[in-house]
Amino acid sequence: MAVVSVFSFFDVFGGARSALLHDAVQPLAIDTLQDADLDGLSDSDESYWNTDFQNPDSDGDGFTDGEEVASGHDPIEPGPDDLILNLNLTSKVANLAVAGLVEGSLQPDSPEYIQSLSDLSFTIIDDGLRSLTPSDPSHIAIVDSSKTNQQQYVYASEKIWEVFLKTFGKEIKDIESKLELTNDGGFENEEYISYFKSEFDEFQNMADQLTEVKVPQNWKDDHISFYRLVSQMAIFNRAFADAKDDAIKAAMALNLLSQIAEGFPQLIWNYADRVRSEGLLGNDLFDLK
Repeated sequence: MAVVSVFSFFDVFGGARSALLHDAVQPLAIDTLQDADLDGLSDSDESYWNTDFQNPDSDGDGFTDGEEVASGHDPIEPGPDDLILNLNLTSKVANLAVAGLVEGSLQPDSPEYIQSLSDLSFTIIDDGLRSLTPSDPSHIAIVDSSKTNQQQYVYASEKIWEVFLKTFGKEIKDIESKLELTNDGGFENEEYISYFKSEFDEFQNMADQLTEVKVPQNWKDDHISFYRLVSQMAIFNRAFADAKDDAIKAAMALNLLSQIAEGFPQLIWNYADRVRSEGLLGNDLFDLK
């Protein structure tokens, strides 16, 4: 209870913070009319993020609190490993629930009980969706759309696509048996943790490779979509590897996997169609026939 901010709870569940944070890929629209330290976060937003409204850089890492929130970083955790993707939802639920009990809004006899419980649920859902949603790559080398550049791009991206499909297909086949490992030791089963950590490393490596590929201007949107797809698989596996510490995020990640499985065939078709329309050479992966 010593680390829980009752005032933060009061502001969150009093409507100081709007929902649907997971849609904010671009910098957040922040009210700076009441911003005591001029860091880009309003005083009410400072309460939500548990930052110091009188200190523009609460974690002292050289970036203002507003800059960190807008770029998907945690304003109270020094970088570099401070992405909001790393947010522990289970701990946040526990902290906010205790704060609500102390403040009174989550006491069963409180007239605000139902509304506060609903607000708590939506806050965690929003944070969960945001923490499971990858940002666009920060650096992509964009080149002109000459046929030579496009052909080189197709050769490079096909190799990553082949690895992705092989790794993804294997995980879909294996995942049920891997989840069953939790019957022996729960989420602390070493084989379970090792498997999902290994899968995370593989998908993260693919995402890193995609940031190094030179992308023709006319392929930029498709490339970013592919990067997001690969990054989502990395996030999914990280959530399951860390399930012993954050079971709520792991549960939400299951829905993410079904969305990935439904969405990537269209992305492959888009790639194949562009290869054909641009008159480029590709292997069987991008052969519409």
